[in-house]
This record gives sequence, structure tokens and C-alpha cells, in this order.
Amino acid sequence: MKLWHIKENNRELEIDVGSITILRGSHSTWYKLIRSIEDYFINRNSEVSILEDTQLLHKKDWECLFIPFDASLDLNKITTKSPLKHLLDEVSNEIALTPIFSELITIWDEMNEELEFVKRKFEKYDIDINLKEFDIDDLKSFIEFKTKQMLTPIEYKKLLLTLFTDKYPEKKRLVIIELPELYAEETRLLELISDIVSLSNKGTSFIIVTTSDLFNGNANYIFSDHVLNDAKVMLVKRKVINELPFYCDNDLFERAKSKLLDYVDNSIKSNEKTPLSTDQDEMLITTIFLLAYHLNIKVNLDISVLSQNMKAFSNSYN
Repeated sequence: MKLWHIKENNRELEIDVGSITILRGSHSTWYKLIRSIEDYFINRNSEVSILEDTQLLHKKDWECLFIPFDASLDLNKITTKSPLKHLLDEVSNEIALTPIFSELITIWDEMNEELEFVKRKFEKYDIDINLKEFDIDDLKSFIEFKTKQMLTPIEYKKLLLTLFTDKYPEKKRLVIIELPELYAEETRLLELISDIVSLSNKGTSFIIVTTSDLFNGNANYIFSDHVLNDAKVMLVKRKVINELPFYCDNDLFERAKSKLLDYVDNSIKSNEKTPLSTDQDEMLITTIFLLAYHLNIKVNLDISVLSQNMKAFSNSYN
């Protein structure tokens, strides 16, 4: 269990993180959160702080790529932060090693010698005239990138991911992807998921905002205006077990946790709080009730089927 505690101004959120962290649903909270996370890693003067458990994350140990829902790639303006920067460097370095580039440099020097004869005509201006040296940076200005065809949104995301992860890793890597399923065919989405799983197995961390069930990982939900996840449920486990009026073993607690998180997931998908199915299992209902109470969330749970003793126990929390 690993929690990231993210603070910005008066806003604080905790998310359960792993090699692949899932932020379920399309919610304004996630929209703001992932941009705050990116700001923390790329902005030296960021007002955001991120603690892993109780320790501040050292941002210098990380490199972060944010791929928003409307991701695109400027092929004409390559800055130091552009995902194409390392590709431009590699291409120009390869060309610089070729014999023809050496010939070009030699010809350029010869042109400078020819200029000696030309500039005599302009001596009356008392201005010296020379050709600038031609080097590898000048070569870069003549290299241009073009896509072979118009890219779809998911193809842009895949391209950005490939450019980011193909270079040699010097730091820990975090990739944030927002709603990759938008305008994406399922086959292309599955290809992206396969790439993500493969890269996560090699050490790249992912945070993915998604409404798709195809993504698996450490899931986080926005429910009853709270962030809910497996880790937060486990934090109240001991309190719940100690307060229950019966023995709660790990199997019962895990069933209650699974039922509750499935209910939250389904409620987000359907945008309504459908009844939570418990097969009228009294111990399961009571455990879920107490879990929801300590997590400060409201669930559509039918406690009318409980015995009088269990009803009295539940009512004592009202």
C-alpha cells in the first residue's frame, strides 16, 4: 500500500498509487489533480507538494510526461522540453558522422576562402565580411519532421509515449495520460494498454484518468465528494473490526471491501446510487455499513433486513 498525499493551497488529496494508478471517471477533481502533479514535477517554483506516505518526493529524481485528452505534437517548434528534442539530437548526430557531412564542412570552409575575393569589392564600407561557421546546430535548423498521415488522438498519445520512453532512462519516469479512450477504437486502445503494461513492468509509472473498464491498476474513485480507494479502506480496517459486535475474519472484511468498491465503481458508471446487493447477509451488511460510516460516504444499503440487535447497533451511529 502506497499513498501519495498531494497538497496545493487549501486543497489536499490522497491517492493509492502503484506501477499503474487508475483515476476512475471523468471528474473535475481528476482534471485539476493531474495538472497539479505535472506542475510539481516540471515547475521549479511549484506550490504543489507531494508526499509518499510521510516523505516528500524528490522531484529531481523524476521526469514526467503529461499526455492530456487533447494531446498533439508541434512538429515545427522543437524546444528543450519537446518530446522530439532527443530525436532531433540523435538524427543530427548520425548525419554528422557521415562522410558527406565532412565534405560539406570542407566545402563551407572553401566558400569562406572564396569570400575573400568577393569582399574586396566592399572594402570601401570598412566592414569585414565572413561566413559563419557551419556546425551541427546549424544542421538541426534544416531538419524537419512530418507525420506520414493525419494522426488520431490515440495515435498522438501513442507517439508521445514512444518518444518519451525510447530514450535512455536517467531518472524515474512518470507518465500521466488523460482519457485515452476518447475517439479511440478498442483495438487501438488495447494496443496502448499492452504498451503501458510492458513499460510499467520495466519501471515506468503511470497515472491514467479513464472511464474505460479495460484499464487495471490501483483504482481511485471520487464518491460522495471524497477520494476512495483500497488503501483508504485498509486504513480503517482495524477500527471497523474492533467496533463490530461479532468476529470479522479477513474473508468477511475482503468481501465487504470488494462489494463496497464494486458498488462505488458501478455508481460512477451509471451516475446514480443503485442499491448495494448483499444477498441479505446480515454480517456482510453490517460490515459494509460500518465501513461506509468510517469512510464518511453514503451508500444505498438496505438495513431493514437486519435483526433487531443489528438494527440497534447500526442506529447507534446515527
